[in-house]
Amino acid sequence: MASVAGPEAKRSEQPPLDPVVLQGFYRRMRAVAPAAVGAIERDRAGDGGVPFVDTACGRLAGSLDDEGLRALGMWAHHWCMRFYDDDTRPGLRLVREIAERFGLGWTADEVRWMLRESRVAGPSA
Repeated sequence: MASVAGPEAKRSEQPPLDPVVLQGFYRRMRAVAPAAVGAIERDRAGDGGVPFVDTACGRLAGSLDDEGLRALGMWAHHWCMRFYDDDTRPGLRLVREIAERFGLGWTADEVRWMLRESRVAGPSA
């Protein structure tokens, strides 16, 4: 059986994401980024023992539709993996809380993008 990634691709490689799809991810993440930065900063300064729904990230997550929530999770994953190396607890909690939501589910393209981001960030992240 031929690979959908093409004859040059290794078995474990995924085909590249469509540039239009990728730009859509970035557009959605840019829309939630300002509120996400503020929420994560407020949660970093707050009490880590507060139930998620009572945190700034929890309130932000509760205000978004499914597409916005997936974009928020992708943004938090991208941001924590690459840029926020001193304290990622609120961001990781946010990603976990979003990932645990029944029926929300990231698309296959979104998951592939996040896995690629994790690989690019390297083991130190």
